[in-house]
Amino acid sequence: MRALSARRSSPRPGKDNPSPPIDSFDQWGVELGKVLAVAIVPELESATEPEVGHVSATNALIRHYRYRTLKD
Repeated sequence: MRALSARRSSPRPGKDNPSPPIDSFDQWGVELGKVLAVAIVPELESATEPEVGHVSATNALIRHYRYRTLKD
């Protein structure tokens, strides 16, 4: 919780602070997203039902997307 409250008190860009504060966790999230996309895109585009092994929310979204886009 401490990191979250520290982020809230970070100065905003403006006249006295021209650039936003750098949050080192943002880049980690971007890199993780790239890795997940490499695994998930083939599952979304597969002609057959893929074996999904992600957290339940991600699995549900993959199945929902496939149902909505491939039902035609």
